[in-house]
Amino acid sequence: MKDKIVKLQESAEQNIKNAHSLQELEEIKVKLLGKKGELTAISKGMRDVSPEERPVMGQLVNATREFLSNKLAEKIAVLSEEEKNKRLAEEVIDITLPGKKKSLGTTHPITETMDFMKSIFIEMGFDIADGPEVEYVKYNFDALNIPETHPSRDITDTFYINDDVVLRTQTPLYLSSPSSASLSLSLSVPYSDRHTSITYFCRIPNWCFPPRSGG
Repeated sequence: MKDKIVKLQESAEQNIKNAHSLQELEEIKVKLLGKKGELTAISKGMRDVSPEERPVMGQLVNATREFLSNKLAEKIAVLSEEEKNKRLAEEVIDITLPGKKKSLGTTHPITETMDFMKSIFIEMGFDIADGPEVEYVKYNFDALNIPETHPSRDITDTFYINDDVVLRTQTPLYLSSPSSASLSLSLSVPYSDRHTSITYFCRIPNWCFPPRSGG
């Protein structure tokens, strides 16, 4: 049995040395150390060895297993490094090639429409006004003389943040009393339960005032 183990070690060492791929090494490992491997078969045959030789043969089998495992690990490390270097050499990046163009999003159709409408009114001499979409109740309702009993002030019709703050539902106050501009426009987005649908609701209030005398 000792001669058999020595020959197996010498043959396996040579096969490991001559291996040229990780796949080949894996096949050698299974052939030697797998459940049905050659060294495993020798270990199972220990029951046929005399009790006096069994400890010596057991040590020899274990030493051979450790030796072959170390040789396999060393060869795997070498081949892994070679494959990595080969892959890096083949994956050289040509910095002269054009870069990949990033695909950017487009403007939403509603935004495009609003911008187009703004441009029209600006050419007509309007000032574009804007204001907060979250508004105090006193500016959203009280300043526009909307009584507390008006249906639009009901919680089923208006989005209340708290008792004093809402998402604006009316023409913004900054257009209700324009100061210096004779032409004023706002593309205002009101929020109301009655407008909740798959469509988008946009209101365009505008005010036209004659120029002030002496101004």
